[in-house]
Amino acid sequence: MGNITEEISFKAGDVKGVILIIDKNEDRDEMIDFITEKEYHGASGVYYHIKNVNSETPNVYAGKAYHLGRRAFEKSRLIDVDKVILICLKTSLGEKEIVLMDENWRQQMEYLQIHDLRKRAFFGSIELGNTSVESQSLCKVDEKKRIKKFFEEAKLRLEEKLPKVFSKIEGELISNIIGVKEYIIPNRTESLWIKESVGAFVKKGTTAKGYSKDEEKNVFKGINLSHQREKTALMELGVLVKREAETDFIFEEDHLFSTKTEAAAILINRNQFHRKSWKLRTN
Repeated sequence: MGNITEEISFKAGDVKGVILIIDKNEDRDEMIDFITEKEYHGASGVYYHIKNVNSETPNVYAGKAYHLGRRAFEKSRLIDVDKVILICLKTSLGEKEIVLMDENWRQQMEYLQIHDLRKRAFFGSIELGNTSVESQSLCKVDEKKRIKKFFEEAKLRLEEKLPKVFSKIEGELISNIIGVKEYIIPNRTESLWIKESVGAFVKKGTTAKGYSKDEEKNVFKGINLSHQREKTALMELGVLVKREAETDFIFEEDHLFSTKTEAAAILINRNQFHRKSWKLRTN
């Protein structure tokens, strides 16, 4: 029958989580019986489907589910899948622990999962199974930070158990990737790596253009609504931080934007990727 490779419990601050790494088996019913016995069949949470797990570029799909057994083990979704990974949140209810992840947590976790996988696909270490990018949850900033900490702790466990799929992302490797173009802003230190159809990548330490006092009165003047939301979200998560007593912003983490236009809007306060504002590094 399908057997459990690992059942990993972990803590992230004040919350507890569990990861189940399950080898896929042709007999789906036996897999369902197994997770039912473990009391995860009707649990809510997030999951990964991994295909070609031993290849150079495994295919990885991330999803969320109110009912993991029904969604993550749907027969049509299991075709060619080698491993199924479930990530759940354990919540105390009186003296009993229950497995429950509410919609805000599921939405934010899926956002973080897909964003992480997109960065891995940019580096060429995996193929991304998702075709769309999820938006962030509408929960409060403090809750987003708790969820991010939970996700990072879960990812550390996955890096240990499945390093081929979840290995650490090293920004220095980007210059060796085929199909990546590096752009820089003349007379400044910012740089942007672009891989067409995948996105635009900025490294930790990159500085975003500051705003004048007049612009600040109008909140990110000159950037359209979707880019305003993305900038606000990055600031809420601590990815983008405003320097004290300065107008510039600095990236505290590597970040992959969906498009070079989105990156340009935040880095140089432009709604379009104007080539005259950048120059292509050819050496």
